[in-house]
Amino acid sequence: MVCWVACWVAAERKDMAYFSNGSEGLDWQEENCTGCVHEDDCAIIHAHCIHNYSECNDSASILHVFIPYDDCVNGECRMRIEK
Repeated sequence: MVCWVACWVAAERKDMAYFSNGSEGLDWQEENCTGCVHEDDCAIIHAHCIHNYSECNDSASILHVFIPYDDCVNGECRMRIEK
């Protein structure tokens, strides 16, 4: 139940991470993906790379849940698991 509530709240706030260019995305990956078990084949970063622009204003998008955005800062991936 908590997961669904968190997903709904995140989607309502429209707080999906947004990478305005490749450098911003690569910098985020360097800081957040290094050391994660998904580092070499991450579905979350692949989905953001493919759908970042088209999904950023869609409050129903699941991408709002995975990488939070708050106070103009892309947060840490919620699926991150340390190696």
